[in-house]
Amino acid sequence: MRGRRRYWIVGLSGTAVAVAVALVLWLTRPPQIVLSMRPAHPLMLDACAAEAHAQGYSLLAGKDLCRAGASVPWYHAVLTNRGGYAQVSCSATGYDSHSLVAFNGLLGLELFGIRGLFAPGHQTIRFYWYLPEAASAPIKRYVATCSVEPYP
Repeated sequence: MRGRRRYWIVGLSGTAVAVAVALVLWLTRPPQIVLSMRPAHPLMLDACAAEAHAQGYSLLAGKDLCRAGASVPWYHAVLTNRGGYAQVSCSATGYDSHSLVAFNGLLGLELFGIRGLFAPGHQTIRFYWYLPEAASAPIKRYVATCSVEPYP
C-alpha cells in the first residue's frame, strides 16, 4: 500500500507541475497583434488618397476621407499579426514632450473600410493615418494596444 501511495503522490505532484508550467506559458505568451506607432507629418492629399486607394477606395472617395485628417495628428504605424487572419481594434495613448497624455482613445481605422482593420495572418502591415480627434498638445510618442476577433 505504501508504494502505491508514493506513486499516487508523485503522479499528482507531476500533474501540478505540468499545469503550473502550462499556465505560466499561457500567461506570458506574446500578443497576437503588436502595433508600434510614431508621430508623422500629414500626407499630402494625393499621397493620402493613394494610400486609401490601395485599400479599395476610389481616388475621389480617398480624397474625401483624407480631408478629415487635415486638422488632427498623423502617425506611421507598423502592425504585426503573429496569428491567423483577424479583425483588429486598436487604441493608443499619445504623450507630449512632458510625458503628459495628449490623446487617449480608439484609433479610427476608416482607412481599412467600414468594418475596420482585417489583419492578414502572419504578416506585417505598414501605413500612415490620422487620429480620430485632435490632441491637446503635439504628440512626441505613442503607446498602442490592440485586441482581436478571429475572422473565418
